[in-house]
Amino acid sequence: MSKNSIIDTKEQILNAAEKLFASLGFAGTSLRAIIREADVNLAAVHYHFGSKEELFIAVIRRVAQPIVEEQMRQLSILEDSEDLPSVSEIVAAVITPPLQIIQDSSEECLIHAKFMGRCRTEPYPIQRLAEAEFSRTHQRFLDMMQK
Repeated sequence: MSKNSIIDTKEQILNAAEKLFASLGFAGTSLRAIIREADVNLAAVHYHFGSKEELFIAVIRRVAQPIVEEQMRQLSILEDSEDLPSVSEIVAAVITPPLQIIQDSSEECLIHAKFMGRCRTEPYPIQRLAEAEFSRTHQRFLDMMQK
């Protein structure tokens, strides 16, 4: 199997999982449904992710990473400024990146937005997995607000 086909298989699984988790939630999504949607076998899911929970975490990371990176970039710009940033500037640096996803009407961004919304309505143990991905931004936000 070539490196590209491994990447493609992994992406197929992530895409299918995100779509189903967004629509049905963690508990409502079975590995069988993900396998069917991704058109792969169970061994591929276990090879790339190990478990349903690890797959869910991988989807969270894939969605959260660009948001967190942009939030951190914008917060760094504010911190590096000679002027003390205003509360509204700090809040905007954290709020704007996820809002940009909602404003993009591509199917991929709509699924991302729906998935992130679903993460907020999941029971706490699942919600905590999503919160962990954003904790770096949240802590930096709080630190800047206290200055």
